[in-house]
Amino acid sequence: MSGKFLTPRFLDVYSGDAINYFYFLENYFGADEIEHRLEQVNRAIRTESGVYLRYWLLPNSQFWMGIQKARKFIQSGTFPNTIPPQFERPIEIAAKLQVLRRSMSSRIWNDFRKRILGSDYLSPIFFEIDTAAHFWQQGYDIEWYEPASERNSQIPEFAIISGNRRIEIECKLKSADAGRKIARPRFYKLVDRVASPLSDRGYTGKIKIVVPNRMPTNSEWQNQVSSSVEKLLDSASSQFFLEDGTEITLDVHKLGDIVVPAAKTIAEAQMTKHPYSYLAIFAKEYGETLINPVIFELKSRTDDHFLANVFKELKKANRQFTGKNAALICCFVPEVDSFVGLEKDSALFRMTATFFYKHAKPNVLAVVYSSDAIRTETGIVVSKSSPAIKLDNPYYDEQFGSSISIF
Repeated sequence: MSGKFLTPRFLDVYSGDAINYFYFLENYFGADEIEHRLEQVNRAIRTESGVYLRYWLLPNSQFWMGIQKARKFIQSGTFPNTIPPQFERPIEIAAKLQVLRRSMSSRIWNDFRKRILGSDYLSPIFFEIDTAAHFWQQGYDIEWYEPASERNSQIPEFAIISGNRRIEIECKLKSADAGRKIARPRFYKLVDRVASPLSDRGYTGKIKIVVPNRMPTNSEWQNQVSSSVEKLLDSASSQFFLEDGTEITLDVHKLGDIVVPAAKTIAEAQMTKHPYSYLAIFAKEYGETLINPVIFELKSRTDDHFLANVFKELKKANRQFTGKNAALICCFVPEVDSFVGLEKDSALFRMTATFFYKHAKPNVLAVVYSSDAIRTETGIVVSKSSPAIKLDNPYYDEQFGSSISIF
């Protein structure tokens, strides 16, 4: 089944339909539950600031903020004729849920509702919806598997069906910091703690911190970093080591209120950034310029175990399949802008090749890696996909059927 006998379906959404999708979401989640979730999101936004707000909280709140903005328009009777960018993800998820609803039992339908309402990081949950909708759009029928009542039962996420062919799909979802030495929310909090007062006092430049292993999250370590930066400001030295081996390098200058182009600052910061470090820029923004930017970079001397963590998830997914049908593992890897160049001779490719050789069942067709949704079209048509890569299993047994086209 290569896909040539499938009839594609379309999910394009136009501005005239937009308001109905928000009515659908209101009914699905419940007005009171949405109100409660919005209170939580708004409380967090009001109490936070700096790079934690900009880099972490706001991006992960866009789904709910879009719903909130739509509610205000609906209540005022001034719903826009053109879909604002903030509306796009809620509308798209609503459209996909509508077409997938008929394939879901009440249990699965309600499980998605609870998970969306209860999570601060929605991308992995939406990945399951995106994946099922992707195959539905290709022309497959979707059949969701009920969670097993018995422990250790082999149950994949869902199956895609065309004629007599059934292919089992297992989605594996990675959180933003799984297997990583540095938790990004904690990193952004540290940036605000250390870089904010420097920028306020007219300093600009760069702070680089290298931790020996995992970034400590306790307040005592943060106090040590903050006080060490203050000591460096008053000394002739530019480097300091904490007792745990943390290395702090300071290269800042007090220039008053210096204004620099934002694009230039970001480009220069990216050019000197270590490939495996975490980067944030603290600054006051004025249009497309930054005032007193402080570039903050943090890395660990110890490599992340992210791929090792993904490898474990692939082995878990492998055990979920029944062994009766062809199978496909779809793995969500957060915040990858592009998989171009990773098809061969990359750590991801080699890790997956090891999985195929040592662990994959003969019915596993391939592993597909996807990341956060990105815009693929402009204008009033809402259409999104994820940067993705499909790595085929060279040991797949074709008695389970021919390979299929994923993209």
